[in-house]
Amino acid sequence: MEQRRERKKKEKEGVEQGPSKVERVLGRGSARITFLVGVVLTLPGVSYLAALHELDNLNYGTVPTILVILGFNAMLLILLEVPLIGYVVAPERTVVAVQDFRAWLSRNGLKAGIYVAAGLGLLLIARGVIEFLT
Repeated sequence: MEQRRERKKKEKEGVEQGPSKVERVLGRGSARITFLVGVVLTLPGVSYLAALHELDNLNYGTVPTILVILGFNAMLLILLEVPLIGYVVAPERTVVAVQDFRAWLSRNGLKAGIYVAAGLGLLLIARGVIEFLT
């Protein structure tokens, strides 16, 4: 209990701490750990189940429905699939690419997020206008 108070006190004072236990485990670079974290992070949630329900409402045949679901999952997991394939094909190059991407994201992540949110907002507005006019 006392350690916890000391940690919180240091955080309030702005003293930087080392990486958390999770960060240390992930920092080892083990493919197994990466895979397990990916599995845990991609367990089906409410939004995934809602998307499957919407795909079912399209009333495609069996084969097209399976292909659409596979494509949907491929796009959903692309940020996990690309690095994993890269680690198998070219591990050294992938490590550098992932580090470069993380650095770019830390520099430009806020701006990129704003652009993505603005783009999605514009698409939703356009969809609403089209629905209203038809």
